[in-house]
Amino acid sequence: MTTLQAIEKIESPCYNQNDIDTQIEAYQYLIDNGIIWKLQGRFGRVAANLIEDKVCTNPRAYFLNPDII
Repeated sequence: MTTLQAIEKIESPCYNQNDIDTQIEAYQYLIDNGIIWKLQGRFGRVAANLIEDKVCTNPRAYFLNPDII
């Protein structure tokens, strides 16, 4: 997956659970690469909520505090 493909998957409307799973996968890809934090604010806010809800993981969090995972 490329950055552009991930953003396109996030931008596409969700019609079923498979679409939602694809969007979550795209968010995780962008989080893993740190790109999500450089995009428009709403992308970062959604990503932060997904991490807080433990839908996605923040790979950098382990290096900051290994006890939180």
